[in-house]
Amino acid sequence: MSGTRSLRTIQTLADTAEAESSKEVSQRLAALNREENRLAQLAEYLAGYEEKERTDRERQSIASIQSRRRFIERLHEAISQQRQLVENYRQLYEIEADRWREARSHSLGLQKYAERIDQQQDLKQTRRDQARLDEIGARNTGY
Repeated sequence: MSGTRSLRTIQTLADTAEAESSKEVSQRLAALNREENRLAQLAEYLAGYEEKERTDRERQSIASIQSRRRFIERLHEAISQQRQLVENYRQLYEIEADRWREARSHSLGLQKYAERIDQQQDLKQTRRDQARLDEIGARNTGY
């Protein structure tokens, strides 16, 4: 029975590791979603700004047009940096998701192993009980 107790302890540790990994995956996914939303906002802002720049071009001075173009270039740089940030967050999420899948697999494997051990112990106990009943029955018929 101490082996079963040890196995239960290991199972509990594996379940805890899986839960912690699951929590980390959720946090990574939330961060990824936040950064993807920021990227979408930047892209939307850029598109609107570029459209406004095209429509207002005729009414602006050369200095104003140059200023807007520099601003648009900075927006493009910001979007590029944000894309890289999103990619970094995606990679972190994927790494953590892989860890969670591994922890989940380990936990399920231990759970199945523990169930097999329990079944074997139940079968052994059933056989012992049957042997005792057979012995009692043999004694009773021998009198």
